[in-house]
Amino acid sequence: MKRLAILATLLLALTATLLAGCGSSLSTQKGGGGGNLGANDWKVTTMNFSPYNGTATITSKFSNGTITGSTGINMYRGTYKTGSGNSITIKIGPTSKMTGTPQQMQAEGEFLQALASVANYAADENSLTLFGADGMTVLTYKPNVAAKMTGTTWTMTQYSDGKGGLLSTGSDSAVTLTFNPNGTLSGSAALAGFEGKYTLSGSNITITSLMLTKQTGAPNLLMQSGQFLNALKGASSYTIQGTELTLRNAQGTTVAVCQAQ
Repeated sequence: MKRLAILATLLLALTATLLAGCGSSLSTQKGGGGGNLGANDWKVTTMNFSPYNGTATITSKFSNGTITGSTGINMYRGTYKTGSGNSITIKIGPTSKMTGTPQQMQAEGEFLQALASVANYAADENSLTLFGADGMTVLTYKPNVAAKMTGTTWTMTQYSDGKGGLLSTGSDSAVTLTFNPNGTLSGSAALAGFEGKYTLSGSNITITSLMLTKQTGAPNLLMQSGQFLNALKGASSYTIQGTELTLRNAQGTTVAVCQAQ
């Protein structure tokens, strides 16, 4: 009887150990495991259980209690605070006031709402996952590796409408541009090629001598080509976040958004 009692005690102890281990594992999977939020600049890969396939990159950067990034349309800024274990609270402040397509505006709203609901996180050098208070994943990210300004072929996704808003380029009016290392700029806008010159100084850019090299196609597409070039001419500064290039005018208003190919 004494031997049976000892065996029973050992089995109970082993069972308790296994259950504790499983509980810890499930907690990590559901609610995150902390980590270094500032390991990378991040871009969204899934949002509310669905892959994010939008044309505009959504980004976040965590640094010393401040979160900044792009909603795909607007720049945002806020604060975050981490607590014991893997807890985190995020508060988003005012954003810029650009407009986009209905799909982009919807994605922006869903993203900002998701950020506000975050309660826990798990991060390593290759991924970041943000969890809601119920322990379910609301956002996942991967590192947002910055493209190089020169030598990269950029595809314009949005351009200024001249009234403070942004228009999206269509499949029939694709715009590509390349900033060549020798200070020249070349590309295609709708059905017209163009070329010009540019200079860089820190985050400032000046684009000059833009001209169409060939003009063929429907009048409306040629008119769009002129709008694209006007947007480029108005550029005064630039930022690159991962694969997204944003050009702004002297007032800080976005005049063009491009994605690296």
